[in-house]
Amino acid sequence: MTPLIETREGVSILIFSRDHLPPHLHACYGEEEALIEIESGKVIAGYLTNRKLRVVQDWLNEKENRSIAEVNFFALNPHLKKKGK
Repeated sequence: MTPLIETREGVSILIFSRDHLPPHLHACYGEEEALIEIESGKVIAGYLTNRKLRVVQDWLNEKENRSIAEVNFFALNPHLKKKGK
């Protein structure tokens, strides 16, 4: 399975294999990169302007994107365990 990739308003949203908890996305815009927790939409590392962070948070809140992102995170990182499992 390849990383989940979406590009919105120039922001690349990616999920990598061999990653770590908590489940998160990598959001890149130019020289900026932030790790954004899938569940909360909060930045856990790095930096992204508020405007571009909102683009990612809006994407997470659309349709089933948050659930799909979490499923893909654990599929790409089978060595990690979901909470409560």
